[in-house]
Amino acid sequence: MRAIRILYFEVKKSPKFSELPSIVHRYLDSLGLTSGRFIYCLENLDEIADARMNLKRLEAEGHGKLAERMLLEPRYQKLFSGAYKAPIERALKDCPKLGSLKRIPSTEETPMLSRMLVSNAVEETDCTEDDIAPFFKRYERTYGMMNTSFFYYDVDFFGKSIPFIRDRSSLNQNLFLVSDDAALEHQIYGSGIRIRRDALGDVGLELSIDILHDGELYDPTPYIRVMKELLPTAKCRDRLRVFLSDEEKSEIERLKKQAEPLIAECRSYLEKRLPSKERQTLSMPEYNIAPLLKKLAKRSGYSYKYKPQGLYELKKRLPRGHFLKLDLTSGPSHGDTRLFLSFSGPGFKHRLASVMETPENQQELDAWLSYAFSVLDEFEKNYASKLNSLYNETPLWFDDTEWP
Repeated sequence: MRAIRILYFEVKKSPKFSELPSIVHRYLDSLGLTSGRFIYCLENLDEIADARMNLKRLEAEGHGKLAERMLLEPRYQKLFSGAYKAPIERALKDCPKLGSLKRIPSTEETPMLSRMLVSNAVEETDCTEDDIAPFFKRYERTYGMMNTSFFYYDVDFFGKSIPFIRDRSSLNQNLFLVSDDAALEHQIYGSGIRIRRDALGDVGLELSIDILHDGELYDPTPYIRVMKELLPTAKCRDRLRVFLSDEEKSEIERLKKQAEPLIAECRSYLEKRLPSKERQTLSMPEYNIAPLLKKLAKRSGYSYKYKPQGLYELKKRLPRGHFLKLDLTSGPSHGDTRLFLSFSGPGFKHRLASVMETPENQQELDAWLSYAFSVLDEFEKNYASKLNSLYNETPLWFDDTEWP
């Protein structure tokens, strides 16, 4: 098992992206740390491929004249002029040592999102940070790529260095994409620092620290404190990622199969007692879920956390370390109130209930919420101990909190 503490710093106007590499080196030098691996992931939409696909689709659907008119539009004229170079192609021209350009066709999961990729995470190149450094300012503005990521990884935090991994567990058939928002740059995990810039110009720095070594949990606080001092104005988000070994994954899959009958029974129990509405209200009623939700959470032993945009996260740790977790969305902007119950631990997560309710006023909301918690309390009395015994113990340090 591998546990990585990840802190993401949102960098606004300062420091600039081109200044972050020097901050990374200042950080490493001040702590006497070394980075064993420099990784880059440069990614762009393949606009020409998508334009051709769009024109081909129109012709196949009998819209040939529309395709002809589109070819006369300035954007298509530019793309097919022969002089157009994508940002990633300009970067390759400046620094050929970056390696070979890979073209990733769109898929059913990512239609009209063909991509162009250059990275030494896929295949080794002899390109170093020193080769790229003269062009850092161009990555900041001139190139304007969809995703630019530089990793300073395999850092020896706590005097220990664990090689980075590429998590391929959810890859689709093209071997690079998981989904539209989880491309290659999001598949790389390890100990170190990643700096990134997206197509909107948003800049961030991600500090990742392996905190589990030989079964012992290490305290990363000193390393975190120094980075916060170097980026005093950056907003910071914190999470823990756990990666299982192949042996642990096999064991989890075996236990999941054994758990299926009980999970199905739990879902049936809750579905009968907490039926989900099939409509949304358009009346925009005024109500507030927070006051009563806080009281009910405390009464039933759940922690309570408000997340942006009307999202609430309630959690309860069972005796063997597993979690019962409630996620709720509520508010007029949602058009409904939703409740999701899950049971989770390292490597497993079962959705037990997904309920939509459409209260028209505060009284209806409060009545439904009180009833829902009475059902959940009764469910816990009947099933919590059974669920708790399904999997091996979850370490007390494990927390499945997602980004806020």
